[in-house]
Amino acid sequence: MRKLPTLFVLFSLVFSLAPRSWAGQDATVNEGTPLAWAMGTTGIVSEMVYMRYDLLGGFEPRPEVIAEWKQRLKNDWDIVDRGTLLGQLNWLVQTGHRKEFSTLALRVLKASPEEIKAMALKAKGDPEAINKLDFVLKYTPLLKEKGLFAWDCCRHIFLCRIGYLVGYLSKEEAVNSIMKSARLLQKTYDSWTDMGQNYLWGREFWSYKHTSQDGRLYHELYLKLLNTPSSPWNTNKWNMDLSTEKTVLKISIQ
Repeated sequence: MRKLPTLFVLFSLVFSLAPRSWAGQDATVNEGTPLAWAMGTTGIVSEMVYMRYDLLGGFEPRPEVIAEWKQRLKNDWDIVDRGTLLGQLNWLVQTGHRKEFSTLALRVLKASPEEIKAMALKAKGDPEAINKLDFVLKYTPLLKEKGLFAWDCCRHIFLCRIGYLVGYLSKEEAVNSIMKSARLLQKTYDSWTDMGQNYLWGREFWSYKHTSQDGRLYHELYLKLLNTPSSPWNTNKWNMDLSTEKTVLKISIQ
């Protein structure tokens, strides 16, 4: 089992906070490239929201599409501009939900049976707290040093893609940040199966409510990506050399 790269903890965004906008640009991702591989890391959520793999931003940048995703970013992430996007990207890089998991896992590891019972009693009546404690007790031996890295890292790549779509990131910023995260995912996991399962586990830890509502659908999309020959998880070999990405994109202004 591979050790989680400590570089991800040190990886920080150095983009200027000055307001800028690149909305209206469409970047086509060439098939068979490292960037196409990186687009596959957002596979589960991409399938959920019908996001395209051949476009850096996932959707054709029509005004109504950009407006919709700006609203989604506001509702789901409290992102309203470039600055708040960079704040969320840095949070995913530096801590994310894996920090909460590792803190609770360490606490449980050091606790006596009586102390764990006391923790469970304190969580009684709070479905989210109970879910997190049960998750740690069940999955910590399986996750080990990998923690919930894929859950945070895949969402980081997703936000970079959407950030580009709505004009909060430039093409170069999005691609550079995406590829750094993609390489770390490849170093941490052994396969698309391994990475995808960690993403699902992270989502389960994050929210009992959402997992109860659509966790089965997310798992079905995971299986679809694994079993469909044309999916990016099958057209892009896990061990592809990702060191050769040189921002191979075609740009058109809409």
